Amino acid sequence: MKKKTTGFTLVELMVTLSVAGILLAIAVPSYTAMVENNRLATAANSFISSMGLARSEALKLRADITVAVADNSTATNEWGKEGWAIAGGGTPNWTADDGWEATQPSGVTVLKQIPKLSSAITLNSAGNYSEFTYSADGSVDQLDTLDLCAGSGEPVRQISVERTGRVSFSVSESDTCP
Repeated sequence: MKKKTTGFTLVELMVTLSVAGILLAIAVPSYTAMVENNRLATAANSFISSMGLARSEALKLRADITVAVADNSTATNEWGKEGWAIAGGGTPNWTADDGWEATQPSGVTVLKQIPKLSSAITLNSAGNYSEFTYSADGSVDQLDTLDLCAGSGEPVRQISVERTGRVSFSVSESDTCP
């Protein structure tokens, strides 16, 4: 009587592993690109929703509301490095040493703080602005375009801030990230 064996042969196992390796080699680059695109979309949505919140609060409270880069001690235009905050009553006082919890100038109230972006992502103001202030009518004090980049050679994602307070998002067809 012959003994019946169950399981895989070595050839079947090697073929299965080869097929799995080929599928992984095809899927991993696509997955990496998808993750990077999601990070960029999250960063863009975070900034756009912050601007929308500031605009709606300015209209609701009939007062100036400021969106300011977190580390305004260096007057930087890099919004993603330390994050940003939304404040009413003036520009919030923030430095890398004391954080948002430090004493704010009289009358300034921090409404929301947005943490820094992933270290691989940059969000730079083309006009070198470190803050935007919405007035009671919903307009913003300056227009600007912010460049959102994740890696060298990638297309630049642009966030445009118009004087009316409207914020829009686009992907540049001609510019690439440095």
